[in-house]
Amino acid sequence: MIPSILIIFFVSLVSIMGMLGRKLILLRNGRIQIEEIVNFELDYFKDIRGVLLRKLRRYEHISLIILLKIYVKSINFLKIKYTETKSKIIKNHILGEKKEISKFLRAIGDYKKRINTIKHRITEEENSL
Repeated sequence: MIPSILIIFFVSLVSIMGMLGRKLILLRNGRIQIEEIVNFELDYFKDIRGVLLRKLRRYEHISLIILLKIYVKSINFLKIKYTETKSKIIKNHILGEKKEISKFLRAIGDYKKRINTIKHRITEEENSL
C-alpha cells in the first residue's frame, strides 16, 4: 500500500514539474506574456460596506447613550444609598442606641470580670502577707 502511494506521489510531482517547465519554455520564447492582475471590485460590495458602516455608527451611538444612562443611574443610586447609610449611622450614634449583646457574650464578659476580681484579691492577699 505504501509503495503505491509513493508511486502516485512521484508521478504527480513529475507531471507538475513538466507542466511548469513547458510554461517556462513558452514564456522564454515570448509566446506567453504575463498579464497584469485585474482589480476585482464590485459595486454592490461598496454599497454593502457603506450600509454596514452606517449601521455600525448608529449602533455605536445607541450603545454610548445606553452606557452613559447606566453610568448616571448607578452614580445616582450610590449617592442615595450613601446618604441613607450615613444618616442611619449618625442617627444611631446620636441617639446612642445599642444593640443587645447576645447572652453567650454577656456570660463570657461576666466570667472575665469575676476572674479579674478573684486575681486582684489573690494578689492583695499575697502582698499583705
